[in-house]
Amino acid sequence: AYTAYFSSNENGEIFYDSKSNAFSIRCLKDDVEIVENSSSSEPLESSSSEESSSSEEIEVPLCNAGTGSEYDAVANTLKDLRDCQTYRTVTIGTQVWMAENLRYAYLEPTATEDSSSFCYEDILDSCTKYGRLYLWSAVMDSAGTLKSVTTERFVQGVCPDGWHVPDFYEFDALIKYVGGYDVAGKMLKSTEGWVENKNGEDAYGFTALPSGYRSFEGRFYNKHVDAFYFSSTPYYSEVNHSFGLFLFRVDEAKITSSYNSQARAVRCLMDYEMSSSSSRQSSSSRASSSSIASSSSSRVSSSSRTSSSSIA
Repeated sequence: AYTAYFSSNENGEIFYDSKSNAFSIRCLKDDVEIVENSSSSEPLESSSSEESSSSEEIEVPLCNAGTGSEYDAVANTLKDLRDCQTYRTVTIGTQVWMAENLRYAYLEPTATEDSSSFCYEDILDSCTKYGRLYLWSAVMDSAGTLKSVTTERFVQGVCPDGWHVPDFYEFDALIKYVGGYDVAGKMLKSTEGWVENKNGEDAYGFTALPSGYRSFEGRFYNKHVDAFYFSSTPYYSEVNHSFGLFLFRVDEAKITSSYNSQARAVRCLMDYEMSSSSSRQSSSSRASSSSIASSSSSRVSSSSRTSSSSIA
């Protein structure tokens, strides 16, 4: 694309540069009368045959992004109409999960960050394979950027319409369906990519990849080592931690906590109808110690909290 360039000398020039390079932007107000000048109104001539040939390349049209989502139960795919990205999905028991980590670019700044979701080591290819890593404020759409819906049943958060951020109990149900806490890690982990060949069987098509995390200092850790998926459930009364599904270099799985200031992966779960007799708690309510502790076979303890120091 053509770029205006100004250097330390008095000259300015317009030249052709790669779109993969990053430059500053100056915006121009619409509806301003343009005074034509014979020198400036002439189209720029290509300075090389390379430029001429590149201008003839067919431009791929941008996605007509909007809102909503499209789920194909036959093809087992979800299309997020906010950015037109398509994800594999999988049905496990009565739950329909995304079979890939969310990649939606939630870029709302925080008090200390210029974004609230990230690619591992800021490399775009990492987002393509492992999805983005989200601060919990982004997971919950705390800024209201997406105008996402929170009901007594679900917290949509950063997920597309018709899908939501799973809560503690939904992760607990997933773990129990695939065989329980002792084997759920092996059942859910992908068949490749884990350090020391600690791969899983991916028996249900969940394909949990070792996506690692971003610390509150902005450093990245544990790619190929662990996977942590944020839930919508805060960690008891602690406002700086939240529950999530944790998979590591062992066969078991845990529901433990992470600092909200660490950026973690997200898997969205399709909304579903609940019977009026359901005893499931509101996903938007703060979980109590007694209600979570009473969830049978749940491996939850304050000593299992993940942090950059304990799992780096």
